[in-house]
Amino acid sequence: MDSNRHIFSPQELSQLMGQKFAPTDEQAEVIQAGPFGNFLVVAGAGAGKTETMAARAVWMVANGYARPEQILGLTFTRKAAAELGERIRQRLQTLAESAFMDQLSADDPRREVLKNIAPAVATYDSYAGDIVREYGLLIPSEPAARLITDAERWMVARDVVVNSNSSLSAQKTVPSVIADVCALSDEMDNHLTSIEKVEEESTAAAKKLLEDLPKGKRSKNEFTGANTDFLKAQQYRTELLTLVKQFRETLQERDLLTFGQQMSKAAQLVRAHEIVGQDQRRRFRVVMLDEYQDTGHAQRIMLKSLFGGKKESDGEFSAMAVGDPMQSIYLFRGATASNLEKFRTDFPDANGKPAEKLQLLTSWRNPTTVLDIANKISTWSMERSTESTGRLVSELRPRPGAAAGEAAVAFFDEREQELDWLADKLQSQWEDYQRKLEMADDPTKVKPFSAAVLVTVNKDAVPIYEKLVERGVPADMTAGPGLLDIPEVADVFATLRVLVDPTDDVALLRLLTGPRWNIGAADLAILTRRAEQIAQRGAGEAGAVDDAAMERQRQENIELLRTPGVRDELIEAVLEAIPNATEFSVGLIDALADLTDAEEMGMSAEGAKRLALLGRELGYLRRHSLGKNLPDLVADIEKMLGVRTEVLTRWHRRPEQAIGTSHLDKFAQIVRDVSRAGTATPKALVDYLLAAQSEEDGLDPGEVQKKDNTVQILTVHKAKGLEWDIVAVPHASRERYGDYSQARSESAWTTNAKVMPSSLRGDAGDHPGAYPVLSMATVKDRGDHTKAYKEFNRQVNRFRAKENDRLFYVAITRSERVLYVSGSAFKASTDTGNDPSICLTLLREYLEKTGAVDSVEQWSDMGMYYKELDKLLQNPDLPLEDKLMLPTPQVNGERLDFQEDRKERDAVVSTGASWPNPAPAIASPGVAEAAEQVRKEIAAVHAEHAEHAQHQPEPSAAASEAPTTLAEVWDLETNLLLEEFAEMDNAELVVPLNVRMTATEAVSLRKDDQEFALRARRPIPLEPKPYAKRGTAFHNWVEERYKQVSLLDEDQLPGASDATLEDPYLETLKDAFLRSEWADRQPESVEGAYSVTIGGHVFEGRIDAVFHDGTDPTDGWIVVDWKTGRKPTGADMDAAAMQLAVYRLAWAKLLSAKLGVEVPAENVRAAFHYVAANETYEPRTLLSADELEGMLGGVTTKTNQDNDEQ
Repeated sequence: MDSNRHIFSPQELSQLMGQKFAPTDEQAEVIQAGPFGNFLVVAGAGAGKTETMAARAVWMVANGYARPEQILGLTFTRKAAAELGERIRQRLQTLAESAFMDQLSADDPRREVLKNIAPAVATYDSYAGDIVREYGLLIPSEPAARLITDAERWMVARDVVVNSNSSLSAQKTVPSVIADVCALSDEMDNHLTSIEKVEEESTAAAKKLLEDLPKGKRSKNEFTGANTDFLKAQQYRTELLTLVKQFRETLQERDLLTFGQQMSKAAQLVRAHEIVGQDQRRRFRVVMLDEYQDTGHAQRIMLKSLFGGKKESDGEFSAMAVGDPMQSIYLFRGATASNLEKFRTDFPDANGKPAEKLQLLTSWRNPTTVLDIANKISTWSMERSTESTGRLVSELRPRPGAAAGEAAVAFFDEREQELDWLADKLQSQWEDYQRKLEMADDPTKVKPFSAAVLVTVNKDAVPIYEKLVERGVPADMTAGPGLLDIPEVADVFATLRVLVDPTDDVALLRLLTGPRWNIGAADLAILTRRAEQIAQRGAGEAGAVDDAAMERQRQENIELLRTPGVRDELIEAVLEAIPNATEFSVGLIDALADLTDAEEMGMSAEGAKRLALLGRELGYLRRHSLGKNLPDLVADIEKMLGVRTEVLTRWHRRPEQAIGTSHLDKFAQIVRDVSRAGTATPKALVDYLLAAQSEEDGLDPGEVQKKDNTVQILTVHKAKGLEWDIVAVPHASRERYGDYSQARSESAWTTNAKVMPSSLRGDAGDHPGAYPVLSMATVKDRGDHTKAYKEFNRQVNRFRAKENDRLFYVAITRSERVLYVSGSAFKASTDTGNDPSICLTLLREYLEKTGAVDSVEQWSDMGMYYKELDKLLQNPDLPLEDKLMLPTPQVNGERLDFQEDRKERDAVVSTGASWPNPAPAIASPGVAEAAEQVRKEIAAVHAEHAEHAQHQPEPSAAASEAPTTLAEVWDLETNLLLEEFAEMDNAELVVPLNVRMTATEAVSLRKDDQEFALRARRPIPLEPKPYAKRGTAFHNWVEERYKQVSLLDEDQLPGASDATLEDPYLETLKDAFLRSEWADRQPESVEGAYSVTIGGHVFEGRIDAVFHDGTDPTDGWIVVDWKTGRKPTGADMDAAAMQLAVYRLAWAKLLSAKLGVEVPAENVRAAFHYVAANETYEPRTLLSADELEGMLGGVTTKTNQDNDEQ
């Protein structure tokens, strides 16, 4: 190339190409930087970095510095790579067809160069795959190894875990162990750490850092509970490493690679073999690295080893990284925010100095108000907050002529008020758009309605969606339900579940009550009754089998099968594996297959017809499709249900709002991925899908795209890279956007085995922005050790909380015109208040200081009540976050008053439920008027009853007293029988429920309400049965074995005096228990008392045992109830499960009161353990608080005074 050639400026090229807008001076500086050398470009949100990168590629080619095929662009998603690649190709094609060509001589080599426009643009992962395939034999690594998806990875891990002979000290389910294996392996890959190093560090941590230390001065035990938790985590991690090794060996045997392995292999390969980097630098002269702030450690090492450092070809090579430190929000995926600044030292200039830093600071997206707010947030995060990193990017500037935009903020007492405000705002915007359409001469020229609500967790999406639908505002949920909850996918998944497990009544009910079959409640009740009849035919009446007879039969069977040399334990195991005709499970599917006399039982003709058709469809699929490969099986289900045709019809009807078959296609792809595993079966597929569904993120729905004329509800993470005219950011409280002082609990290696020791992380250190490392400098004994690792855990929480500032920044910078931000102090399910987030507080301060007071539409002083406020205010080392957020003593007192008043108000509300329910019903025509009329009628009836009560004699004192002698008992029984006889002519005898109940009484109520009413009507105590005495004795023994003290002494327990420990079968129960999984586990609570209010009734009793897995005090709990009798079936089991539902809710409320934070009932599992059979049964679903309330009447209230564990 002629060295004297004319060098075109970016502005000249823009003019020659006929572009409407020329690059700004700021953009031109980036475009023509160098031309060779390395550069870090910090580009703010909406600064036009994609267009600038494409323009640089054009400038390099136009001026002869590189050919199109010598340009390499890397980014994260296939969508972003396709967009960048297409833009570069279009710009180069425009260049080749523009007046630029007239400026070149006839023999200029650039004429030939522009005939072949083939720049290389790829994702970081796909580029790593190219490196491994091309140079893998240097490691060595099989070049033909296939990259697998998360679904196939899970299947391989499942094979390893299920077939492994390794023992695990932690009591975890198979899906949990699979998740731990995958997580630990991925983190090791991301940080280029070997199994040997992790094992060595974990062992050293357990021995040198704890076991070799003396016990604490005040400690009575060798190891405290905290010490034990630390040791257990290290032990479980070393056990997991055995599975990780087997997992990786299995992948290698099958020629498979995970994404993490591929990147790790690529990084290790290029770091060890300089020839790879030399080859790649000869191939590519211009490398552009997009979204560099989201790269992980392995990606950084790969890129640094390939293109960084001082290389021989530096004179003809340029690497440019583009990113924004305020948009680094993927820490949970292994991203390292500090990589952006490390680029400068990883890619020094020709003199060995850090690479030059350039900035794109003009926002072409945001209005001035939103931009000012964003600058305040970035200033706080990088300069003012505790442990800030310093200003890494300057404040953004508005584009010339940018409008002011519109912003409104609000903070409310209650979440419901916030949701109403937000929905009203969006409704107003939608109605304004509708009026514009009506008034426009040409509606097609009206700018489409564009709005989004950005949440941080999926569960926040549904209430917002419902509020918008109530108001007639079109809404679309990308957040909220995962892929398996999308209606069309949910129907396919439910059918698959029923085919795999005919006893899966939950899945079958999804089909029965769905829009296709729409079976009514009356017909469902008859179907349930038929299932009960079948169960009774097969198993006999519940309770008819004698325990002693069962034991005699078991011993006879053992004698019959006894063989010399064969242990009795083996014979027992064989007997247990043989199905018992009296213990089979009956479900709705059995009733569905036996409906010959359905109409005679009272079922509607249409209901019977639909159920028969459903039964035939399931039968056909089971006979003809269940044996097919997984993709064909799912395709048959889709075809049978007709869902693909349905969604296509919906898309053709409203293409601007529907997503078409995207969700079904995504589901089909997952099924194909699972099917690639050699051991894939329909059951394994269902296991994987259920495990994925249980996660917070679950399986992502189809790809997110911006849609017009609807309000899109999605997470902030999924919104990155998109923009809307109107953006709302709800729930901006410290609960969702935590900070240094109030950080959420995060997983740390000290107590969580799936996290590797932080000293092995590539981003660890003691400098600002580095991942914390456990410091043992001041540790002298095991007590100091506990303090040190708990302080480390807090540092990890604070490190991760720093990302919340950036998450909020990303959310608000999606707005092109209107921004709404809101929060609330209380949710319906919590007793304690919550402060607005620091970012929301800063936003309010900015609006008030700039005179936009009207934009602060509501601001409640309510929030968290600080018990030790005076002590905090006197602390000279108070963190900046607390200085900003702590209330005055007066406001703090008002918060306490409000909190207490709210509790009392909730207690009053518990006497009744809101009506009509659900709330959307009130919006239907005529419902409001009808509801008011019903209320008037109810009031009239109450008035009539009150008047009647005035003429009734007062009950005598004796009548309210309990009988104390046998004669009084007989008198009471006789009077009650006479009253019943006198009232037999009444159509209905109402027996009120007692205010105080036990969980067992609730089970009796659900099992047979008529029998329960009779016993409630005549409360005569029954003689304890022998099995009840045996159960009491067994519970006493278990309690003594665990060496915990219950509410009552052993001799005070009901029936304890009759529960002889000489009962021969009791020893059998003890032996069975000692063989169970629970024998060697230490419970957190044994025979703990509880008191919980549900539906206006106080449930009291004791919970047999509560166990805890993991380190999160709000999650990982399981309540276990010991059962010494037979396992019930059918409706009896459903009724018994209500006991677990009460226990689960009780423990969740006890934890909430104890921890001071809301613990959802979903975080507590519950199970029966049938001791004799050594079987633990955990129901698939348990009644929620709302369902229990609906059964009993009333509203659950939040009361803490009785929720004390004894």
